[in-house]
Amino acid sequence: MLETIKILILLGTTKINIKSKMKKSLILLSLAGAIAISSCGPSAEEKAAAEKAIQDSIAAAQKAIDDSLAAVAAAQAAEDSMRMAMEQARLDSIALADSMAAAAAKGKVKPKPKKKEAPKDPKNMKDLIKGQTGSENSGTGLKSMKDLMKDKK
Repeated sequence: MLETIKILILLGTTKINIKSKMKKSLILLSLAGAIAISSCGPSAEEKAAAEKAIQDSIAAAQKAIDDSLAAVAAAQAAEDSMRMAMEQARLDSIALADSMAAAAAKGKVKPKPKKKEAPKDPKNMKDLIKGQTGSENSGTGLKSMKDLMKDKK
């Protein structure tokens, strides 16, 4: 019995030693892993390059915003100038109409004479005869066929 107790005590102490050695080695191993992971991060150059890329993208976005605002301002200026030109044309038209009305009231404006239409070239004999009727002929209003053919040539 005594021997079995000694064996149990021996086994109990070795189990404790094994457990504490495992705990210590697990702690050391996890610390080494944490150090290894933290040392595998980006280098200072990589961090600087990433920061520069971020700054470049911010600058590009800002430039795009500025360009867009400039385009909107230019479009607004063009629209304003077009509006001003249309308003000036309207005011000029009103002033011209007023001056014409005032001149007409004084009797200075004479109506323009209407232009006389040029006689049309007849396409057939009926058109030729129709065109010769009226005040052009002193008598009957109709010419003979010989006269009409001579006039056509």
